[in-house]
Amino acid sequence: DVGQNCREEVNFLPSAINSGGENYGWKTCEGFDIFDGSNCNSGTAGCTAVDGVVEPVFDYVRTDPGNGAPFGRSVTGGYVYRGNDFPVLDGIYLYADYLGGWIRGAYDDGAGWDDTYTNVLSASSVSTF
Repeated sequence: DVGQNCREEVNFLPSAINSGGENYGWKTCEGFDIFDGSNCNSGTAGCTAVDGVVEPVFDYVRTDPGNGAPFGRSVTGGYVYRGNDFPVLDGIYLYADYLGGWIRGAYDDGAGWDDTYTNVLSASSVSTF
Protein backbone atom coordinates (compact mmCIF):
# COMPACT_ATOMS: atom_id res chain seq x y z
CA ASP A 1 0.00 0.00 0.00
CA VAL A 2 1.50 3.32 -1.03
CA GLY A 3 1.63 5.46 2.09
CA GLN A 4 0.13 8.87 2.74
CA ASN A 5 3.10 10.89 3.99
CA CYS A 6 5.80 8.89 5.77
CA ARG A 7 5.58 5.12 5.48
CA GLU A 8 5.03 2.43 2.85
CA GLU A 9 3.38 -0.81 3.91
CA VAL A 10 2.92 -4.37 2.72
CA ASN A 11 -0.28 -6.20 3.64
CA PHE A 12 -1.01 -9.91 3.41
CA LEU A 13 -4.06 -12.06 4.00
CA PRO A 14 -4.09 -15.73 3.03
CA SER A 15 -6.76 -16.38 0.41
CA ALA A 16 -8.40 -18.96 2.66
CA ILE A 17 -9.42 -16.25 5.15
CA ASN A 18 -9.70 -13.28 2.80
CA SER A 19 -13.38 -12.48 2.37
CA GLY A 20 -12.69 -9.13 0.68
CA GLY A 21 -13.44 -5.64 1.88
CA GLU A 22 -10.83 -5.65 4.65
CA ASN A 23 -10.04 -2.37 6.36
CA TYR A 24 -6.32 -1.63 5.97
CA GLY A 25 -6.64 1.59 7.94
CA TRP A 26 -6.42 4.17 5.16
CA LYS A 27 -6.63 7.67 6.50
CA THR A 28 -6.33 6.59 10.15
CA CYS A 29 -3.17 4.49 10.02
CA GLU A 30 0.06 4.63 8.09
CA GLY A 31 1.95 1.39 8.40
CA PHE A 32 1.87 0.46 12.09
CA ASP A 33 1.50 4.11 13.16
CA ILE A 34 -1.54 6.24 13.80
CA PHE A 35 -1.76 8.85 11.03
CA ASP A 36 -2.61 12.28 12.40
CA GLY A 37 -2.84 14.00 9.03
CA SER A 38 0.05 16.37 9.45
CA ASN A 39 3.05 15.13 11.42
CA CYS A 40 5.20 12.43 9.83
CA ASN A 41 7.50 12.17 12.80
CA SER A 42 4.89 11.50 15.46
CA GLY A 43 5.83 7.81 15.68
CA THR A 44 2.53 7.11 17.40
CA ALA A 45 2.35 3.36 17.09
CA GLY A 46 -0.94 1.75 17.85
CA CYS A 47 -3.09 0.89 14.88
CA THR A 48 -3.94 -2.36 16.66
CA ALA A 49 -6.19 -0.20 18.85
CA VAL A 50 -8.25 0.91 15.83
CA ASP A 51 -11.22 -1.46 15.55
CA GLY A 52 -11.32 -3.65 12.47
CA VAL A 53 -7.98 -2.55 11.01
CA VAL A 54 -5.86 -5.27 9.41
CA GLU A 55 -2.25 -4.32 10.16
CA PRO A 56 0.49 -4.65 7.55
CA VAL A 57 2.99 -7.49 7.82
CA PHE A 58 5.79 -4.92 7.57
CA ASP A 59 6.36 -1.29 6.67
CA TYR A 60 9.26 1.04 5.94
CA VAL A 61 9.95 4.74 6.23
CA ARG A 62 10.17 7.02 3.21
CA THR A 63 13.41 8.64 4.33
CA ASP A 64 16.64 7.04 5.47
CA PRO A 65 16.67 7.31 9.28
CA GLY A 66 20.46 7.65 9.23
CA ASN A 67 20.84 10.62 6.92
CA GLY A 68 17.36 11.80 5.95
CA ALA A 69 17.95 10.98 2.27
CA PRO A 70 14.97 9.78 0.19
CA PHE A 71 14.59 6.02 0.61
CA GLY A 72 11.38 5.10 -1.19
CA ARG A 73 8.01 6.63 -1.89
CA SER A 74 5.90 4.15 -3.81
CA VAL A 75 5.88 0.46 -2.87
CA THR A 76 5.17 -2.00 -5.68
CA GLY A 77 3.84 -5.35 -4.50
CA GLY A 78 5.46 -8.49 -5.85
CA TYR A 79 5.53 -12.25 -5.53
CA VAL A 80 7.04 -15.01 -3.43
CA TYR A 81 9.93 -16.49 -5.43
CA ARG A 82 9.59 -20.24 -6.05
CA GLY A 83 12.10 -20.71 -8.87
CA ASN A 84 15.21 -22.87 -9.18
CA ASP A 85 17.64 -20.30 -10.63
CA PHE A 86 18.25 -18.48 -7.32
CA PRO A 87 17.86 -20.99 -4.46
CA VAL A 88 18.80 -18.38 -1.84
CA LEU A 89 15.62 -16.48 -2.74
CA ASP A 90 13.27 -19.48 -2.48
CA GLY A 91 10.27 -18.46 -0.35
CA ILE A 92 11.27 -14.78 -0.29
CA TYR A 93 8.59 -12.19 -1.06
CA LEU A 94 10.13 -9.79 -3.60
CA TYR A 95 8.81 -6.24 -3.79
CA ALA A 96 10.05 -2.93 -5.16
CA ASP A 97 9.83 0.79 -4.70
CA TYR A 98 9.04 2.68 -7.89
CA LEU A 99 10.85 5.86 -6.86
CA GLY A 100 13.43 4.22 -4.60
CA GLY A 101 15.00 2.32 -7.48
CA TRP A 102 15.34 -1.02 -5.74
CA ILE A 103 13.93 -4.53 -5.32
CA ARG A 104 14.05 -6.01 -1.82
CA GLY A 105 12.89 -9.20 -0.17
CA ALA A 106 11.03 -10.26 2.96
CA TYR A 107 9.91 -13.56 4.44
CA ASP A 108 7.73 -14.91 7.21
CA ASP A 109 10.05 -16.56 9.73
CA GLY A 110 7.14 -17.95 11.76
CA ALA A 111 7.41 -15.23 14.41
CA GLY A 112 6.63 -12.41 12.00
CA TRP A 113 7.87 -10.90 8.78
CA ASP A 114 11.57 -10.12 8.35
CA ASP A 115 12.45 -7.60 5.64
CA THR A 116 16.23 -7.84 5.95
CA TYR A 117 16.83 -8.93 2.34
CA THR A 118 17.85 -5.44 1.36
CA ASN A 119 18.83 -4.29 -2.10
CA VAL A 120 18.34 -7.61 -3.85
CA LEU A 121 18.58 -5.70 -7.12
CA SER A 122 18.79 -2.11 -8.28
CA ALA A 123 16.02 -1.30 -10.72
CA SER A 124 14.40 1.95 -11.71
CA SER A 125 10.67 2.62 -12.05
CA VAL A 126 9.37 -0.88 -11.25
CA SER A 127 5.59 -0.55 -11.62
CA THR A 128 4.56 -4.22 -11.70
CA PHE A 129 5.94 -7.75 -11.37
